Amino acid sequence: MVNIGAMKYEQGQYDKAYASWLASMASHKILSEAGEASLFDDAGSNGRQKYYTGIAAQMAGKSTEAIKIFSELKNAGTDRPGVYDALFNMQKDAGNTEDAEKTLAEGRAKFPNDSGLLFAEINMYLEKGKLNELTA
Repeated sequence: MVNIGAMKYEQGQYDKAYASWLASMASHKILSEAGEASLFDDAGSNGRQKYYTGIAAQMAGKSTEAIKIFSELKNAGTDRPGVYDALFNMQKDAGNTEDAEKTLAEGRAKFPNDSGLLFAEINMYLEKGKLNELTA
């Protein structure tokens, strides 16, 4: 399922990649509950697969699903600044300005040197017409 998802993602079939990767995560849950081994038993590979699943959901236009996945990753203490960037943009696009700004602030605090989050913050201030706050 993971390989099929990767192939579909590379082909630009993001909805099918999302479905494959979502199924692989569901399989992990079933295996774990049965006390069996899974590819995603360690936190690193589990987090990576969840991240890729979120990206595929985002690319497939499944914002609600992507927001849920990225929120779970953020709440689990992800080490990926892209989670905050993606979540910020989707929340902003959905009109959840307050949540988006909170997500961006959390991301900037956790990853102060990440250029993606820095540019998101700059663009947010420019969109709001707060040039004075930006330059400060």
